[in-house]
Amino acid sequence: MRALAAALAIVALASTAVAATRFDPYKSYRFRLSMEGRPVAAFQTAQRGSVSADVVKHRAGGDPSTAHKSPGRSKFEAVTLERGLTQDSDFRDWVEGVGGASEPRRDLELTGDAAGGAGRQSLRRCWVADHSKLPTLGAGGNAVAIEHIHLACENVSPHH
Repeated sequence: MRALAAALAIVALASTAVAATRFDPYKSYRFRLSMEGRPVAAFQTAQRGSVSADVVKHRAGGDPSTAHKSPGRSKFEAVTLERGLTQDSDFRDWVEGVGGASEPRRDLELTGDAAGGAGRQSLRRCWVADHSKLPTLGAGGNAVAIEHIHLACENVSPHH
């Protein structure tokens, strides 16, 4: 029994040492962007666009003097992500396809750290409305610095 406990303790210690040396390129960024369940980019600043709903006025048939109001279509302004970094080639190819009709809309997830207070946001059916990137970083790396990305989304909601 003691031998089993000792073996488990050694395995736990070894896995902790491996985790401590693992390279995380997005560690110093406050917001992470995920696509299809995997992190693809990280950003220093994230601004969720405003949300508004049209007001639909209607009157009841028996009361023509009073106008009732109901919520109509919701509109979501673009989500702006600034000062970021990506090493994911699929994400980079998707971003660089700005304005291309063949580029699909994607479902994304934006996660903020505890200091950012943003929690997790689901960005549904997004496409890149505008972006600006900096030159490729590093002689041997494939990271690309991103100045800003404006994501037009059909729906933005807290992730549950």
